[in-house]
Amino acid sequence: MLLPKAGVFAHAQAEVIAHRIAVEITGAGTPSDFPGLGYCMLEAGESLAGFAFGNFFAEPSPQIQLRQIGLMWHWGKVLLEQWWLAPYSMKREALRLVLAIGGKALRIPVVV
Repeated sequence: MLLPKAGVFAHAQAEVIAHRIAVEITGAGTPSDFPGLGYCMLEAGESLAGFAFGNFFAEPSPQIQLRQIGLMWHWGKVLLEQWWLAPYSMKREALRLVLAIGGKALRIPVVV
């Protein structure tokens, strides 16, 4: 199935593959499948962005929730990009905490 062109999906798929390799090597655990869950920030220009999340593999069609375009989603996208590009440091951990707290407050499934 097709997914939006967002790094969050590649990252989640890579984690599933890494887990499958570890299961194959160690013989411990159960291989998992990528469930199609994820999110995508939709840049709209002029410091505005939207946010979509849900099960992109749901049948008969994806089950996606869209959030209203706004400045908050743009800043969330900027913070996520800053976290992604930051080397392992106190700054990266601080960005992770801000993103995790924001995700919980907004009831969105952000995993960093």
